[in-house]
Amino acid sequence: MLNKQLGSKGEEIITKYCKDSLGFEIIDRNYKCGKFGELDIIAKKDDLLIFVEVKARSSSSFMNIYEQVDKRKIKALARAIKYYIMKNNLKNAPFRLDLATYNEATKKIKYYKNIYTE
Repeated sequence: MLNKQLGSKGEEIITKYCKDSLGFEIIDRNYKCGKFGELDIIAKKDDLLIFVEVKARSSSSFMNIYEQVDKRKIKALARAIKYYIMKNNLKNAPFRLDLATYNEATKKIKYYKNIYTE
């Protein structure tokens, strides 16, 4: 499976998981933030905005969270989140950044809450 296809499949599976298992309302997907990048999933639960970075893998080999999303990537995601909040006039909205992984070989999802704090 090509990386782009695997990424799209992973995002579909994680979006369904967020709605059905976590009770999130999905607000947007693949939100383009200009030069700041893209936000995979933007969701809401109660009054909390939840930004979900999705990573999909095809092999069953173990990869820890820090190998999947390093400090540089988290910094870029933080800039994209700030851009989204500014563009949508959500200045005081509480938010968090989560990471969801999907492994195609094992069909497993792992979900990590709040991987970034300011």
